[in-house]
Amino acid sequence: MSETPQATDTRTKRRRSFLNAILLLAAILFFAAGLYLLIRPILTRHKQEEVRQDLLANMDEGRFEPIYVDPNAWVDPDEEVQYFIPDGSGGYITVTGDPEDIKPSRGDGSDKGNRRDDGAIGVEVSLSFGDGERPGYEVGEGGGLGQGRPDDPRLSHALTPLARLVIPKIAVDIPVVEGLNSVNLRYAACHYEETAAIGSVGSAAIFAHRSPLHGRDLNRLNEVQAGDRFTLETETEILTYRVERNIVTAPAGVFEHFYAPVSVSRVILVTCHPIPSWENRMLVIAKLESREARSD
Repeated sequence: MSETPQATDTRTKRRRSFLNAILLLAAILFFAAGLYLLIRPILTRHKQEEVRQDLLANMDEGRFEPIYVDPNAWVDPDEEVQYFIPDGSGGYITVTGDPEDIKPSRGDGSDKGNRRDDGAIGVEVSLSFGDGERPGYEVGEGGGLGQGRPDDPRLSHALTPLARLVIPKIAVDIPVVEGLNSVNLRYAACHYEETAAIGSVGSAAIFAHRSPLHGRDLNRLNEVQAGDRFTLETETEILTYRVERNIVTAPAGVFEHFYAPVSVSRVILVTCHPIPSWENRMLVIAKLESREARSD
């Protein structure tokens, strides 16, 4: 028995309704995915800035104890291509995974840091956020600083503040933490621990991202020239440095400046150049001009 025209029309309408529902669901999912990709970097920068401002606020109060963060949280999707850590063989290592496994070179060619035996540089970066909610960061047990690691095992990485870097000419005001690795670079400038201590005789290298965003991190470091001044505010002193020169070098060329014998205290600010290819390094070399005790 054949269907009536009315029954056929009803079945056709149902099929169309079903297809329309599928297309609407696909459109919603596509829109949600696009919105997520748009919002994610904004949220990542916002969360990184929260940690940065907490570091600065704590230093203002004279507290230089660590803040603990999840090393897998708020990963910059392009952090592997933006930055590489120098090794002593004139190459670079990427620092990913567990920051506790980082073994920087001493810069004399006697070891290879995390450089792979096959000659390839570094390891792959994982952008997976994992399952469940990511905690972001915590300032220590009981909400206090310097009271040991927090209970949450994901908060395994300590950001240990050393100083506050202020460059008035380019409106930079960022914390400097100890240790050069990709996690530290998300939140602060980093003192390369295989160079001189800040304020001591020798060259202290301080790395920071050169974000494509105008004014963020060391984005405008190219504007800093000989004669300009900046300060590093440590727990006990305010150190003022006068810039001697701003140079661009190949990545392997940084070591001759880091380890050149000098009889004065220097700071070398390091970032990538040019935007957006990052293949070279920009170095601002500055000599200590004065130091004064912190009044607080």
